[in-house]
Amino acid sequence: MRVQIGLMPSPKLLSKRSNLSLGYIDPATGKDLGPNPKQRIFHNLMVRYRGFGGARGGGKTACGVQEGIKLSVMYPGNVGLIGRYYLRDVLDNVVPELLKWLPPELRTHNQADNKITLWNGSIIYYKAVEDEERLLGGELGWAFVDQAEQVRLEAIMNLDGCIRLPDSTRLTNIRNLGLEPEDVDFKPGITHHLFATANPAPGWFKDWFIDDATPIELDDLDLQGNKIVILAKEGKVFIPSLPKDNPHLPKDYESNLRRQHPENWVRRYIEGSWDVFEGQFFDEWNDRVHWVPMDPFALPGAAESPHFRGIDHGTSKPTCCLFAVYDRPYIYVYDEYYIEGAPVYHNVAAIKDKYPDRVFWATWIDHRTNAKDQSGFTGLHSIRSQYQEGGISCELAYQDVPGGLNRLKELLRVDPELVNPFTGQMGSPRLFINSSRCHNLRRSITSAQYDTRSWYKNEAPQDRIKRIDVDPLDALRYLTTGILVTSIKRYKGSWEIKH
Repeated sequence: MRVQIGLMPSPKLLSKRSNLSLGYIDPATGKDLGPNPKQRIFHNLMVRYRGFGGARGGGKTACGVQEGIKLSVMYPGNVGLIGRYYLRDVLDNVVPELLKWLPPELRTHNQADNKITLWNGSIIYYKAVEDEERLLGGELGWAFVDQAEQVRLEAIMNLDGCIRLPDSTRLTNIRNLGLEPEDVDFKPGITHHLFATANPAPGWFKDWFIDDATPIELDDLDLQGNKIVILAKEGKVFIPSLPKDNPHLPKDYESNLRRQHPENWVRRYIEGSWDVFEGQFFDEWNDRVHWVPMDPFALPGAAESPHFRGIDHGTSKPTCCLFAVYDRPYIYVYDEYYIEGAPVYHNVAAIKDKYPDRVFWATWIDHRTNAKDQSGFTGLHSIRSQYQEGGISCELAYQDVPGGLNRLKELLRVDPELVNPFTGQMGSPRLFINSSRCHNLRRSITSAQYDTRSWYKNEAPQDRIKRIDVDPLDALRYLTTGILVTSIKRYKGSWEIKH
């Protein structure tokens, strides 16, 4: 994906009406406060979908508000919307930021209609985006969603559908103020934009901007003199911004937070880790520890240790098959097969083609696949029997869901007395995931979270899990439970599996 940098004007824009500067101008002193290097890149990106932030104190809200002002000035008669999940948060946090950077001489504020009109006919609305059904109408040139991790995907999709403002509406807005197009330097042609800021959390923002995105190193330098890296994915771009990128914070801001708060909080809100979030079920997970590049044909113990598979079959949902080797006490998950809506015969062929010369000593599959129906040509058949007829012999997976989840947490926990097979250092988990091939599995692990609703608070942790991407996680549970519960004994150079 090509990312175009530096094609938009600077956000420091001069008002023709009053010669007042717009941009990061301190209204009290008139001093230009920015933008910082990462905010500048955000303002210069020529893409429809942009994300910014990822931590506390990185200048997220100011950046989003400034972008809205810029687009409203660049395109006279534009219509924009600024939203957060709750209206109270918009009024308390976003509107003051907007009014701070817009001098009173350049705007009128209709609080009854939640509407700010600029001198050039552009309109900025502010509202809650908690009810997606109320976002089905209207035409916008741009929309900014602050704290987007709190907002449902349905609301974002409905909002995106409204971003289609034509030039004819811009002309109408200008003339409603008694102005003519030449009075505000009107030029036809408008670019449409949806941009959002967020703190790390699972959900649509992470799916859109973070997961499986490609890092792109720019020539621009951050405040520490390092080249800035942004994430690009399918027409979307994310610019990470941390407290260290904001030169206007108190000098001891970051050090105080690091000293006062637990490690996971610091990783999420100071370091911008998207693998740590409130209610995270597998809080043992750490990319730097568990997410390891592996060669499936040169694994530790691969030649003499047994290989296994775990399958979670989906008829209308995805099917996932995981491949692992067990080199006691370590389990290495080195590959995955993941597809949605494929028939059994397609899955069988694809799974067998992955490693046609490798012997798998056991394959565990969901016990629900043992139910028989009339899908076969010769009478009652089950999904499991179809896999077996295709050449994949499957054992029924253990049904103990809480126990299986607890075993996964134990496998991910770092044992200080265990040697890490990749680093040779003391302190290692017993489960490693291949960072080269198992992206869906990683997403499933890192998105699993507790259900925090009050009536679940007294339940055991393993009974409160709310899984966002369930299929790879279930396949992993079948696989690891099968390996650990099954008694595996070395006997005369071969592996004998006994239950």
